[in-house]
Amino acid sequence: MKISKIKFLTFFAIICSIGLAPINDVYANDGSGITEVTSLEHDGTLGTHNSLVQVDSDTYALAYTGDGNDGFISTFTISSDGTTLTEVATLEHDTLQGKHNSLVQVDSDTYALAYSSDADDGFISTFDISSSGAITAVKTQSLGNNLEHDTLKGRNNSLVQVDSDTYALAYQGDADDGFISTFDISSSGTITAVKTQSLGNNLEHDTSRGYDNSLVQVDSDTYALAYSGDGADGFISTFDISSSGTITAVKTQSLGNNLEHDTSFGQSNSLVQVDSDTYALAYSGDGTDGFISTFTIPSDGSSITEVDSLEHESVYGYYNSLVQVDSDTYALAYSGDGTDGFISTFTISTAVAVETTTTKKSSSDCYDCKPPVLQSSHITISTNDYVVATGDDPLHITANVGDKVTVILNVTDNKSIQTIPFAGLYTNYQEKPSDMNAFYANNFDKWKHVSTSFYEWNVRADDVAYDYDGTVSWSDNSPTVVTDVTTADNFIFKNDDNNMVEYFMIPFTFTINDFMEQSTITAKIYDAAGNRLHVTLPVTLETAGNEPLNFDYTGKQKVLGFYDESVLSEMVETWSESESDTKQMSSLLGISDESLPPWTSNLATWVAEGAIDSADLIVAVEYLINQ
Repeated sequence: MKISKIKFLTFFAIICSIGLAPINDVYANDGSGITEVTSLEHDGTLGTHNSLVQVDSDTYALAYTGDGNDGFISTFTISSDGTTLTEVATLEHDTLQGKHNSLVQVDSDTYALAYSSDADDGFISTFDISSSGAITAVKTQSLGNNLEHDTLKGRNNSLVQVDSDTYALAYQGDADDGFISTFDISSSGTITAVKTQSLGNNLEHDTSRGYDNSLVQVDSDTYALAYSGDGADGFISTFDISSSGTITAVKTQSLGNNLEHDTSFGQSNSLVQVDSDTYALAYSGDGTDGFISTFTIPSDGSSITEVDSLEHESVYGYYNSLVQVDSDTYALAYSGDGTDGFISTFTISTAVAVETTTTKKSSSDCYDCKPPVLQSSHITISTNDYVVATGDDPLHITANVGDKVTVILNVTDNKSIQTIPFAGLYTNYQEKPSDMNAFYANNFDKWKHVSTSFYEWNVRADDVAYDYDGTVSWSDNSPTVVTDVTTADNFIFKNDDNNMVEYFMIPFTFTINDFMEQSTITAKIYDAAGNRLHVTLPVTLETAGNEPLNFDYTGKQKVLGFYDESVLSEMVETWSESESDTKQMSSLLGISDESLPPWTSNLATWVAEGAIDSADLIVAVEYLINQ
């Protein structure tokens, strides 16, 4: 992990991935130049405790403390080139106090705000903000219907979305201790306390101090919190927060196992995700100087390891706000020398190729240091026209409306794959729609396009089958673990736990309902230790054809033959995984029954159950024939 502050130099971000080009506007994205374009004084009296979010392509909403320390929401339009900045509307939502603001998007036009109001108590309010910038109070102090979640104190708020209607809040509560609370917030703006001080069931994660909170999502149910704890030192803790709002401490001060990353000072925290398990923290450290440190946190939050640290400001570095500019460039707004306002840019490189997966630990100091390996991916589409693919360039295929697409991933790992907790498939990448729920808009390709159609299987939570606008419909998908006899050909795939060859096989099936522009398909697999495989398959989806296509991990494509689907379908209807069934199938396919691996039986069972098509089974079998 390397952190570099950019001053008067130009660098190029080199993206090492097969079939993907570098970002075209690298000069604009590399952070080598910072130019103030324009500015607007939107409040001539007071403007503190700011929290700014994007509403659509050119509209932004700001929660802040204004005149009389009251709470305000204002909206602005900002042109794409930054030359025009116009205030649209302002709403005074709290006439008593509105400090320590944390504003998040709930859905396309609903927003939730955590803040401290009268007597510093903790409140949640909601608003409707249209794409034109119009603001409507939904649940607010001004209407007398918002939620007071903490009747003692609610400062230093950091609010994040857990799932479509569940939200988690890290804040400074009674006696300045650190707390985590959860809420349900509907798309209509209704707020329901789930785990809160007002209900007496939230989590006190630090019994000494919980200032300057910055909470981020690690995976579907794991969260990391950077905050200022005992002695104003810098700490990082992790938690599990379920979709029902239940909070479980993983690495916390209350358990005595969190990370104290700075023993001198650690305030004004701003934590962001760099890659799948790497996080960057901007904070005020020793002497209130400005620091950026990086950490690795696995998907289950079971460990927190500091990787690198940079002191970027030797005079003063406070009120930090760190954001990502492109794949390895970050911008930091902060208060510097003389409490003046500064913006600096940095490169944070992970030394990991974008489309490969390695870990940052050595084999000598951890139980499991290797990520899963994708042995093959099999793709079928529901027509019978051939598509001929040659070379290693991504295959461009065009599906028709109504086509059913199945992608089967075949994965091995150095440890037993029985404990793999997560697998996901992502496609339909495009510019982020302005009304897309921000909770789902977090899977990007190298052009910063977001996946608007994806399926995530999770052993610890409900599966997520998402499509932004109904372009595809996902079938229910679940994996099968297949054990194979160790041979001279496959012994390199055996795992260390049971000295056996195991395959984690999961089909992802979806039906195309509407037009979809050309898009890549990516897959993510996590193992139990948090090591992650993230790979783009060598295909761009736009296909017409139902011949089974096979793609292996190195990007080679093979064209497979036709089959008698009616005979095969009739056979698997009575499939029982017996020896006679195996011989009957091998006879139908014209191969020896010794050539059929054990996992073929599982695929036949899936066909019999209707989970996949017979074409998918043929792909897997003919994959072996073509080796």
